[in-house]
Amino acid sequence: MVNPGELLSPQTNDHHTGRWIVVRGMAKVTVGERTVTLKDDESVLIPRGERHGLENVGGNPLEMIEVQVGSHIWEEDVVWSGNGYGSD
Repeated sequence: MVNPGELLSPQTNDHHTGRWIVVRGMAKVTVGERTVTLKDDESVLIPRGERHGLENVGGNPLEMIEVQVGSHIWEEDVVWSGNGYGSD
């Protein structure tokens, strides 16, 4: 759950690929150099090692599911990159 106007700080994952799925709401997602806006029932693939982050650009809480696939799936695989794009 991400509140309106809040960011999920940029991060990378060295050992797994992910898929972010929007259940309800609107997200501006940046993966590498690409930025897309996702709405209900839309998703984006996050390749292993690719810097990624998101912002809730809607007026309601953003509900998401993250699916992870890889050889090592644990919280220590997440490398955070500051508070937002351009802030590190």
